[in-house]
Amino acid sequence: MACRGGILRAGTPAGSCLGPLIFSLFINDIDEAMTLFFVLYADDLVFIVDATDLNSGLAKIDECFKKLREWCNENCLTINESKTKAMLFHKANDHRSKGLLGSQIELNGIKIDVVESFKYLGLIVEPTLTFSKHFKHVESKISVALGKMYSFRRYFSENVVKSFVSCYVISIADYCISIWSVQTENQLEKLQQRINRFLLTYFLNYNHKNVRKRWSCSSNNNSMKPIFDKINLLTIVERRKIALLKFVAKSETSSVFTNWFNPSDSRSMTNNVIFKLKIERSKSVCYNNSIKYAAVNNWNFFVQKLKPQDNWTIGVFISACTDKIISMRDENFVT
Repeated sequence: MACRGGILRAGTPAGSCLGPLIFSLFINDIDEAMTLFFVLYADDLVFIVDATDLNSGLAKIDECFKKLREWCNENCLTINESKTKAMLFHKANDHRSKGLLGSQIELNGIKIDVVESFKYLGLIVEPTLTFSKHFKHVESKISVALGKMYSFRRYFSENVVKSFVSCYVISIADYCISIWSVQTENQLEKLQQRINRFLLTYFLNYNHKNVRKRWSCSSNNNSMKPIFDKINLLTIVERRKIALLKFVAKSETSSVFTNWFNPSDSRSMTNNVIFKLKIERSKSVCYNNSIKYAAVNNWNFFVQKLKPQDNWTIGVFISACTDKIISMRDENFVT
């Protein structure tokens, strides 16, 4: 195939190999225009401000927005106003923000919608950070994926089933699981039960229409443990535990999560010492349901159970945690 040649005086061809690199170099100095904390992924920009009241917060955003607009004008770029949204994060019982939902705010002459939820890089974010809408989204996608697999399961070998469940189903739950899985274990088990029913219909030849009734029996024949051991698969709850361990480990080298996790003594993970983390005591329901609180408790649980040696690396520790999680399954293991 051949295409007509031409001279580009601005921009890069769509789909070109050098396009992403050249664009990254082009906007590399965008931080000079930002007066607030911001997150940048390709051309997707989010900036965040914390304030004691709404007016002062809007004033800070308006100032940052003005400087960003000036930078865009200097670099022949435009802000996509139709895709620009605002979200006010607050506690679940804070009713002061309800009047803003569905309304508009004006920043530097641009009217911006205040939204109740927003899909950012595949993760549905809500003002209260409960991620309930993303949970329902994951539940729906898993149901659709399993529904398609039910139709073809009789043609699958065990290796194909393992690959499909891991790549086509579990991958849906795995995406950002350390962030959105602030739900209770009972809620996560509902997702797991859908996967379990499919595995039972395949490995035990259950009729999927009656599997819910037969599975409710407390017989060892209905145990999921042999199936999960056979295909070497972790449940969603188990995968969340591993994801939270990795989240704590990676936070040590992340500038975003600096000082999120502090040791209970003067030791540090950078010295390959596995330590307990300091638990911040709070009566806030919001904090007790947060990712940070869950990650600290999860980390400390395995430190106490395994009592890691001083020469253990983070990789050895997480591997040992995985083995411990599997060994904790009992014979009546279901979810």
